[in-house]
Amino acid sequence: MKQKVSLVLSGGGARGIAHIGVIEELEKQNYEIVSITGTSLAGHVGSIYALWESDDIRQ
Repeated sequence: MKQKVSLVLSGGGARGIAHIGVIEELEKQNYEIVSITGTSLAGHVGSIYALWESDDIRQ
């Protein structure tokens, strides 16, 4: 059974990009992301994740 987690992502370009790796690692560790919120670029990363799988974010 996957453990559920909600993410709050902080803003800024470098952090926004780093969140992609964090999301990937959470998935590898068998976490289920049930909600995401964020500001600035992190908000965009969260939106993209909500629409597509994390593989699409990297592309």
